[in-house]
Parts: sequence; C-alpha cells; structure tokens
Amino acid sequence: MSFTWCDRLDFSGISVVLLGDLVLDRFLFGTTVRVSREAPVPVIRYEGETLLPGGAANAAANLASLGGEVAVVGLVGMDAAGDQLCQLLQSTGVDLQGVVRSDRRSTITKTRVMAGGLGTVRQQVLRLDREPDEEIDRETQQKLTGHLDALRSHADVLVLSDYGYGAIQPEALDLGSGPPAVVDSRGQLRRFRGAHTLKPNHEELSQDAGGALHSTHAIDKAAQALRSASDADAVLVTLGRHGMRMAQSSGVQAIPAHGDAEVADVTGAGDSVLAAYTLAVGSGWSPHEAAELATVAGGIAVAHHGTHQVRIDEILGALDHD
Repeated sequence: MSFTWCDRLDFSGISVVLLGDLVLDRFLFGTTVRVSREAPVPVIRYEGETLLPGGAANAAANLASLGGEVAVVGLVGMDAAGDQLCQLLQSTGVDLQGVVRSDRRSTITKTRVMAGGLGTVRQQVLRLDREPDEEIDRETQQKLTGHLDALRSHADVLVLSDYGYGAIQPEALDLGSGPPAVVDSRGQLRRFRGAHTLKPNHEELSQDAGGALHSTHAIDKAAQALRSASDADAVLVTLGRHGMRMAQSSGVQAIPAHGDAEVADVTGAGDSVLAAYTLAVGSGWSPHEAAELATVAGGIAVAHHGTHQVRIDEILGALDHD
C-alpha cells in the first residue's frame, strides 16, 4: 500500500457525533494456582482490575484519541457502573451532553477474567455480561433522538455503533440527509438505509446473507447485495488477518491487513477500525484511503491486551516501521 494520505493525518477540528450502545468493560487479572476441589475449574489468585470504555464508548474514546471532537449520544444507568463509565469518557475529552442517565435500566457491563500461570501470557478464561432485560422506554428514546437531532446538524460525520441493546432505532433515522453516516451494527444492517458506509465483519455479513461465506467471490457478492439493498455508498467488510473488502458501485477492492505484529487480543479492535475510518470520511478522504488508515489502526489495536485507544503517533510509528 502506498499510504499517500500520511501528510493528512490531522483530524483536529473534525466534529463527530456518535450514537450507540455504551458499555463498561471490566478486566480482572490473576494467576492460575491450581484446580478447585469443588469443581473442575481453575482457582485464580486475584491481582488487580482495570476499567475501560467498551462498546460504543470504546469507539468514542478512539475517535477522541485520534484527534476528533466527539459528542456522544447514548444511555447509561443511574448506578456505580454508569458513574465509572462517564468518568472514563470525560477523561478522554468526549462531550457527554447527549448521554441520558436512567434509573430504569442498568449500565451494560462486560467483565472479563484474564488469567495464566507464572511466566505465561494471560488469556481470557471467562466473560460475564450484565445486560438489561427491558427495552428502552419511549420517554428515554425520545430524549436520545432529541439529543441526536440537536447535535448532528453541526457535525462533519455521524457514526452509529449498534451493539443490539436498543439505543439505536434505524427506522427513526434519516441517513440520506445531514452529515455522512458510518454504521457498525450487529444483526440489523439492512435496516439502516442511506448510509455512507456499512461496516460488517465476516460473521455479520454472513448473517445478513443467510449463510456461510467461504470464498472471496461469495463475500464480494454478499457485500454488493447489502450495499444495493440498503442504498449505502459503500460496504466495508473486515476480515481480520485477511484484511478488508470495500464494495462500491464501481466494484470491490481489496485492502490488505497491515503489520505483522502478533495478535494479543481482538477485543475492541473493530471500534478502533470504525473510529479511524469515520474520521477519514469526515475529513473528505476517499473510502479506499479511509479503509487503508483503518487497517493500520486495527493492526495496532490487536497488539494490545484489552480495548486500546489508538493514537496518531502510533499510526505514524507503524508506518515508519514499514
């Protein structure tokens, strides 16, 4: 790849509005010491924990760390986890005026237990998700919509980070007007009409296509079908170590994966890809240029344990290494 955009790596002043499902990521670290006598499970000696923005909150943190001016629209509970998540986002410089606090719904929390033996790399051995059972009530949904309408009119780009928890109602959005919209959605891609870009991974595209996609030809065909059905300008399919496929009306282009670093953890890497791509689109880059930047950001993110907020200096460092 030529990376002709290196001299344009400055996203300061790019205004981004993000609507999505905000999550608190909790990482518990420990050392495996023995097998329990009570059940065939490892006993892990607790050594510490870390709290990080997760879900759409991780995408927002990545947008901010890459230099964007970010306003978030989303929902958190009136609980300790909600306080912690808001504090984490505030520390990144994200604008939280569009965040609604609700006493009817708990903050989505994902707890990962990372453990290993002495001298070995810690691996994820358990994930415990705290998810709300109830749907978002109408009053809260109206507040979210009101915040979005007020903020998006002044934005350069809109990003929708849909983890399926209800903060986003696709039919209530007019993506054909206003700033270009980049959409990352689990399970309801076709409900977003008129977006600039839809960003499924391989699994999500397979789900949309109704079956497994075992070849590049099948992936390209499914991506073009999704683009046509949703009236999107582009569909960017992320394929991990196999890079990306960019489907547009002119055809499909391959974007190779960047870097040769060992994958430490894929947690949150899609959010880093989403953030880099979104800022590039908001800056007027072509979809192909934006995808090249995004694959560099993704390669940096997977080299870190847990979610990671990619920075411009890291991207420049990765390109210098090449």
